[in-house]
Amino acid sequence: MVTIMRIDDRLVHGQIVTMWLSEADAKLIVVADDLAAGDAMQQMILKMGVPAGVTLKVLSLADAYAFVESPQGRAENILLLVRSPQSAKAFLELGFQIGTINLGNISNRATRGGEKRVRVQLNLWPLPEDVRTLREIAAMGMRLESRAVPSDKSQDVIPLLAKHFQ
Repeated sequence: MVTIMRIDDRLVHGQIVTMWLSEADAKLIVVADDLAAGDAMQQMILKMGVPAGVTLKVLSLADAYAFVESPQGRAENILLLVRSPQSAKAFLELGFQIGTINLGNISNRATRGGEKRVRVQLNLWPLPEDVRTLREIAAMGMRLESRAVPSDKSQDVIPLLAKHFQ
């Protein structure tokens, strides 16, 4: 059973393995990401960050959905990670349901088209397409919360975005 779904473009990193796994009460991380699922090198790098006693599955969105909905996936607590708002929306469109999605990190990375990112918070630098997608996710009935670490105060993402985007 997915106990936490998190959007984080870094996927597996220190905060995930030191704080979010405990918050999720999970010993299984599922990375639902088509790019990583098709890249053995990226999978190897992600696995290097996972501590002993924790299982990592790097699966395509479709395979991750099939796994979390399977009897095995429903039998254990899972921390589910997706790279982007677009991946989260695609996962939801497969039929996945969860009450809250944690928006952990959208980095201030250069874009191919030179689009400008807007700083919403220290860890959130969305593009306009990210904002549109997050609003679409909210319209699907999902609550989007911003918390970099579990001890942070949960903030509703939609009002945060409204301060910076029309």
